[in-house]
Amino acid sequence: TINLADTENTPRLIAVAHTDPDKESLVWKLQQENRTPQTNYVFDTGESLGGYYVCKGSMALIAFNQEQRQLFRELQCHSYICVPLWTREQIIGSILCVWGHTPRSYTEADLKLIEDLAYRAAFAIENARLYKEAQEAARIKSQFLALMSHELRTPMNAIIGFSQVLLRQRSGKLAPQQVSMIERIHNNGKNLLSLISDILDLSKIEANRFELKPEPLNLVQLIATTLDSLRPLADEKKLKLRFASEVEEIEIHNDRDRLRQILINLLSNAIKFTQEGHVTVTLETPCPKTLQLTVEDTGIGITPEDKVNIFQEFYQVDQTSTRQYSGSGLGLAITKSLVELMGGEIELESEVNVGTTFRVQLPVQVQIA
Repeated sequence: TINLADTENTPRLIAVAHTDPDKESLVWKLQQENRTPQTNYVFDTGESLGGYYVCKGSMALIAFNQEQRQLFRELQCHSYICVPLWTREQIIGSILCVWGHTPRSYTEADLKLIEDLAYRAAFAIENARLYKEAQEAARIKSQFLALMSHELRTPMNAIIGFSQVLLRQRSGKLAPQQVSMIERIHNNGKNLLSLISDILDLSKIEANRFELKPEPLNLVQLIATTLDSLRPLADEKKLKLRFASEVEEIEIHNDRDRLRQILINLLSNAIKFTQEGHVTVTLETPCPKTLQLTVEDTGIGITPEDKVNIFQEFYQVDQTSTRQYSGSGLGLAITKSLVELMGGEIELESEVNVGTTFRVQLPVQVQIA
């Protein structure tokens, strides 16, 4: 039998087993009120208990009452061992083994074996509990992030909208300094809204509530328009933003907005971490059902240590207090999750002070699970 402690540290029977399934009901009855003297002793002292030989005269010592003594007789108890389940200096349960049918007795060697099994069982039980607690904590976190993201989007949209109205009506009514301040409000508002959207996406992905909306689209055209939207950022740093495709057109079935999000995340990262040289997007079709997108830059590169964690949520390549490159650390984590939701894979190659290459392989036809 296996007992586990409840919230009040009281032994609670959770499992029984017998070589004869018909007698398992007797074992359940034996654990009347979820306890026997052996279980209580182990829980109270934390020590193993071995009754290597049980005779009629000692039956009173192993049972609380006449009913339990009768059950021990029906089970033909000749010997027993009860050991604690220890974890982190705390007893979380016990295992009671009873030998019946044949007049064999447990030995010291049996005790050591059962103690070893109990140690492994306690370790597994504790890990399962910790995993369950971690899953629940992650669920609560995702629920909180989703709720807060929804609550923050409304006021942020209002701030962005009203600042945009002021900028449109600024002629002759606002001083240059006021215009500059409103532009900062507007731009920072858009940045914050983008962060809120990322957090909301992440919470949906973690909660398995993220849905793709595949549709027919021209991938070459999508890449070209995405590059055009980011070209001003590259021009500010005098970077060459290039696109090379082995096909003039390719019709695919995918989520347009999420595919664009993947491209923007990879390209904006490449532009941000590249001071001179180029950022190049390459489109290939290694086989009829698969396409490969490559984003290559001549930037600062990624160290082997950072490569291990680069797709982790909130991970920053530069984690110093005076870090040069801003960002939430969510872009690549979301990108990887989106690629995998589409049934694809993403990998990277990088060399410090040489550059980084991200390769994304996706099916031409994305299926909704």
